[in-house]
Amino acid sequence: NRAIEISKKYHNKEISRVLFHNIADTYLSLKNPDMAMEYYLRSLNLSEETNDNKGIVLNLIKISKIYHIKKQEKQAEEFENKAIELAQKTHNNSLLKELYKSLSDQYEFFGNYKLAMNYYKKYKSLD
Repeated sequence: NRAIEISKKYHNKEISRVLFHNIADTYLSLKNPDMAMEYYLRSLNLSEETNDNKGIVLNLIKISKIYHIKKQEKQAEEFENKAIELAQKTHNNSLLKELYKSLSDQYEFFGNYKLAMNYYKKYKSLD
């Protein structure tokens, strides 16, 4: 909380964005998806305000993971598609590669091996 107060005091949205993302990661690792969602959304909002495409994509993927955890597949796919669309639009192959690897890992974790392999092939094609 102290770090968040300091970043607000100095109006540093980039630091706040990273802090919110890290707090969300912590909540997710503690198996508290609702609190994780709250902080990923806060991080996403700051990423959008600062036009940080990488931050936007990374938050969208984490949000999709939470929707997978909650068995809300339609919402998960919606956020994944937004992330893919943005990464493709920016023509940032390293970001797209990171995104495909993340999606491959995510689908493998949830037991959807066909989609996991599909995203893994896309990931490897960018080598």
